[in-house]
Amino acid sequence: MKRTVVIILLMLLLAVVLTGCDYSREFTEDGLNYWCWNGCVIVMGFSEGVIQTDLVLKGRYDYNPDYYLNDIYESAFEGTEIESLRIEYYKAEKNDFAPSDTILTFEIIRRRAFAECKKLKNVELPYGMHTIAEQAFFGCVSLQRIELPFGLKQVEAQAFANCENLQEVFIDENLQLIGEGAFNNCADNLTVQLKCPPPQIDGEIFQGVANFTLRVSAKYFEQYVNHSEWGKYIEHMVTFEE
Repeated sequence: MKRTVVIILLMLLLAVVLTGCDYSREFTEDGLNYWCWNGCVIVMGFSEGVIQTDLVLKGRYDYNPDYYLNDIYESAFEGTEIESLRIEYYKAEKNDFAPSDTILTFEIIRRRAFAECKKLKNVELPYGMHTIAEQAFFGCVSLQRIELPFGLKQVEAQAFANCENLQEVFIDENLQLIGEGAFNNCADNLTVQLKCPPPQIDGEIFQGVANFTLRVSAKYFEQYVNHSEWGKYIEHMVTFEE
């Protein structure tokens, strides 16, 4: 009996492994390494010996046009020489591994994906992504301006910390969380524009920034002033009309 159970379990394990091999694989395209799982593509970084200064991450791939870009892996481009980044918006029309009503787009830049990219000046992020993870752009000292896209929900801890020349941040309507230290040690004349209701903040988010300005949508100004965390920044707030 025990031998039969063991054989059955081994057969099931083999079936799982073989099935996984059908849908999980690595590939290289345009000098970049990718990992694909169930129709979702994850960017792993540059192929060996490849140097690109203007990085464009496509939403779909010649390898399999049905696959779509889902996220950028941890430390994928950390410390590289890139000067500009553009992540293309692409909505996957077909994916056999997801419900038909799911909107299949890029979702997340993972931890330290672009940390210490000291020449990075221009960043274009796609509509609909939901997370910029911890220290994703930490120490990008050439970055001066960033527009956070519609649909973004989370900017995690120290995401833009030590971007010492970052002067302008534009936050759209859906942001729900700013992690501790997200903008620590950015430029002293930093201006952050907020079109959203007060997002949750975890601890101090502007440490080391002397004269920052918060441009708050007039329709939410009272919410910011009376908020238990945002209210402490009242002397830095001005309003704008949308």
